[in-house]
Amino acid sequence: MKIVFVTPYPDNSKTIAGGVAGVSYYLANALFAINAGIELSVVVPAFSGDYHISSVGPVTVHYLPVGKPLPALFANATIFRWRLFRLLRRLQPDIVHFQGLAAWGINCPVPAVFTVHGIPENNLLYSSRSFVLVQRLIMKLIERVGRRQMRDVIAISPFVLEELAGQFTGRIHMIANPVDEGYFGIERKVERPVILYGGHVVRGKNVLGLLQAFRLVARAVPNTLLRIAGSHPDAGYLIECRAFLESHRLQDKVQFLGELNLPQLQSAFAGASVVALLSFQETAPLVVAEAMAAGVPVVTSKAGGLPYMVRHGKNGFLTDTDNPEEAAGYLIRLLRDRDLNRTMGKAARSYAREQFHPRIVARKTLQVYHTRLADDGERRDN
Repeated sequence: MKIVFVTPYPDNSKTIAGGVAGVSYYLANALFAINAGIELSVVVPAFSGDYHISSVGPVTVHYLPVGKPLPALFANATIFRWRLFRLLRRLQPDIVHFQGLAAWGINCPVPAVFTVHGIPENNLLYSSRSFVLVQRLIMKLIERVGRRQMRDVIAISPFVLEELAGQFTGRIHMIANPVDEGYFGIERKVERPVILYGGHVVRGKNVLGLLQAFRLVARAVPNTLLRIAGSHPDAGYLIECRAFLESHRLQDKVQFLGELNLPQLQSAFAGASVVALLSFQETAPLVVAEAMAAGVPVVTSKAGGLPYMVRHGKNGFLTDTDNPEEAAGYLIRLLRDRDLNRTMGKAARSYAREQFHPRIVARKTLQVYHTRLADDGERRDN
């Protein structure tokens, strides 16, 4: 079977820049592990540079320019899509798996599957760009067209079906995101109280809210360290975060690690007491699934699909985004109570093994491909 992913994807350094890139990378590896007969190519929407081809392990990666001078909002549904369809005619895949925007797949000439990783128009609510409301309306209209055209849709959380009710006319397949198999083999070695955050340092992730909670944690457990792993594309927001740390004399207790490659990230999880994510908007964040697979309890907001992942009081705690005192209380409990920490960590790993193990996810995904191709074959026969 010849498969093409259209998705963000990590480069050879294995630096996972974003959850969708990580999910695609883990799924690709798992598909090869369970089925040696597949041929997989990836098309990455490139926002800079010319078209070029690279290799990441057994995967051929095509970096396809999105399309200047149009803004990405319009180029994704026009220039990039036209370039993509030309490339697909050359690659001649059996099936295309879109992981990102539904706009990429409008009128796709090849049998396609679409994974709903999030609600991109809602992400714009936390953008500092101009004319956000207009951009959001345009993206919402374009994405709606793409969603309605997809005959087979993978939903990673019931949350997206609730939020986008009525926008899908095709079959719905509930399949969680996979994580790298290495997370299940992590042995935790916590040498001091460490809170780990994984993700971009942006307003929508509410990193400033996490820092406010950490200020209270640092008073109660003074030797606690907060480690922030991820890029910081919003320079202004990073300045706000650093200013908060300086004003409360916390800069020596918080480390900005930047983007980490996969071994570094797994090492960070091994040394973490708890993972914290207090985002305003999430669907099924990869960092929470990775924490669970590593056996690390989580404290997360109740935003979006997080309550479908975290069983409050069982494998982690859920808190309100605007309540740093409550978040701090849960973090302090997990830092102080080792038995509770260990029990929640075990429950989290058990849940993750059932939901996020890459081979389980890959088998389910492969079955969706076969279903889609069988349906297309019946249509041609008729």
